[in-house]
Amino acid sequence: MEETISQEILNVIDGFDFHTLNPGSGDTLLTRKETKFLLTPFQALSLLYEIQPISSVLEVANQRFCHYRNTYFDTEQHTCYLNHLHGRGNRLKIRMRSYLDSGAHFIEVKRNTSGKMGMKSRTAANPDLDISAYQEFLRANSVPYRQSLQPSLRNSYARLSIQNSDGERLTLDHQLTFERIDDYGFCCALPGLIVVELKQTKLSRRSAYYRALKRLGARPSSFSKYCIGMLLTTGENDPLPYNRLKPQLRKVERFGGVVFPELPTLEELCDDSVIDVEVPAEFPVDTDPSQPLYGKVS
Repeated sequence: MEETISQEILNVIDGFDFHTLNPGSGDTLLTRKETKFLLTPFQALSLLYEIQPISSVLEVANQRFCHYRNTYFDTEQHTCYLNHLHGRGNRLKIRMRSYLDSGAHFIEVKRNTSGKMGMKSRTAANPDLDISAYQEFLRANSVPYRQSLQPSLRNSYARLSIQNSDGERLTLDHQLTFERIDDYGFCCALPGLIVVELKQTKLSRRSAYYRALKRLGARPSSFSKYCIGMLLTTGENDPLPYNRLKPQLRKVERFGGVVFPELPTLEELCDDSVIDVEVPAEFPVDTDPSQPLYGKVS
């Protein structure tokens, strides 16, 4: 059934009109209102069928699924994680975003205000350089703990970017994998989950995309890739508080749970014929929030 849905998703995407955009030219909605939704592959397929007549899909290097790898930076005390966990206004995420299909790289500072308006600044980056090489950019973006940053988490996924004539953008992220950057290297994947982000200049619940998602029964959902990835890859040596993330963990469980497969190679990540991460049957993980969330790739 899942293989059939995966192939149907590829088929419906092929039927979309397309537009092109050089990822190196920047994001047209660097300041935007973001609303997230969590979908199953079947819901995503239904959504794509509904919005196809009014939408076009981004195509980069002849591919409609664009492949991303984010390296997040945080302090040793997990300042970014804790600020998000406690819902503090004007919180930051600092990451290097790599577009695997084009080879472009950027250091990004993403700032979320208490009103959930996302503002993102970025500058071209060299992936071989340490974050310390970008201190001037971080200072200009008022990162108070910029000198204490270190790599904390690596996150990869495939993204489908869709837009309509009203200027709305919709992104669908799947094949999510997470790898902790430390001496232990815990990693995990979320194979049954598709994270959808609706990006608007201002929130409109009457927009075509919002209404289509509502008809599917999807509701806005808080979901931080960074925080969930950090939590699910934490080890016994460095436990993280997560009480406020329990609703998100329950959603992850309902959407197929967490697995600990071998991480896909770069070639596998960029293979559009593979929609779902292969999940070894011997790696089921219980994500009951009352239980420890530890695991390691053997």
